[in-house]
Amino acid sequence: MGGSIVYSFLSSRKGAGALYVNVTNNCTNSCRFCGREAAIEGKRNIYEEKAGVPLVLGKRPEVEDIIREVEAKRKKPFLGFFGGTKEIAFVGLGEPLLEFGLVCNAIHALRYHGYRGRIRIDTNGQVGWPILFGCHEVYWPNPAHDLKLAGLTDIVVSLNATSAEEYAKLCRPQFETASETAFEIACKFIRNCISEGIRTSVSFVVGFDDGEVRTQRACDYIKWATSCFGIQSKRVIIGQYVKPILEG
Repeated sequence: MGGSIVYSFLSSRKGAGALYVNVTNNCTNSCRFCGREAAIEGKRNIYEEKAGVPLVLGKRPEVEDIIREVEAKRKKPFLGFFGGTKEIAFVGLGEPLLEFGLVCNAIHALRYHGYRGRIRIDTNGQVGWPILFGCHEVYWPNPAHDLKLAGLTDIVVSLNATSAEEYAKLCRPQFETASETAFEIACKFIRNCISEGIRTSVSFVVGFDDGEVRTQRACDYIKWATSCFGIQSKRVIIGQYVKPILEG
């Protein structure tokens, strides 16, 4: 299959007890600060360096693949040493909610197989796009509700902007609808997740400046997000931009 479906960070105590699930190479954004394209091109990148495993998938995984690999990883001695699996996070290389049905079914299956810990998704929040089944386009009318029913407890939405204009310049979304921008879709999804009782965090990258676009200060993002979404400041995650790894 190529890249790893399920992986963990053995070198970091902070990530101990967590398993990360990788379901796609694709994304609806082409963020200026992201190293995903470098990974797909076979270049060194921060994501695979941190994970310590290849992440570019050879094909789409199935629910059975995810369950099998999670169960195998949960039996590793290091997870027992740190008190067992505390969290399973759908993160990976691409945008996990592009595989919305797969992720929902995988979460449900994890619960069915007895996992009772936290389940998290890291996403850009763009779940307003149609899913193609054969020749038919299917929209998920209430994705936050479906995720909650499946057993999701936590979600982190990478927003990285405070307006549609800023979002378009920094995140370069590939799709928009006639009535909503990608930024508006993400913001609506955040509010729906909060309404469903999912522990919702919003993340922003700081320290990026390519001469055309510069990110804001952390304090500005925190002030805006707490006011816009009514969340506590601890639910605003600030990530420092990491420069690409240069081949040498």
